[in-house]
Amino acid sequence: MPTATKHAVFDNIIFNNRAGDEQNSGAGGGICVRESTPIITGNYIISNYGSGGGIECGVFAAALISNNVIYGNSTSTINGYGGGLYCWKA
Repeated sequence: MPTATKHAVFDNIIFNNRAGDEQNSGAGGGICVRESTPIITGNYIISNYGSGGGIECGVFAAALISNNVIYGNSTSTINGYGGGLYCWKA
């Protein structure tokens, strides 16, 4: 019988992704976590755009985020939050 494992995002380069536009930021330009408990470790999360430009965790998320390089990510100045990391209702 298979054993249950957690979802994991590790040892990736997550670069130059986009969620939304200059007026409205979409959720998580690099990574979006909702209703899950992933392990996010050892990644380069660079130059992404969205609400939570690098990583967004929301709606009952319980992510373990460690040993990542989160650099140069951005969000909309109108309704975006957290250029690098944004957590809400997590």
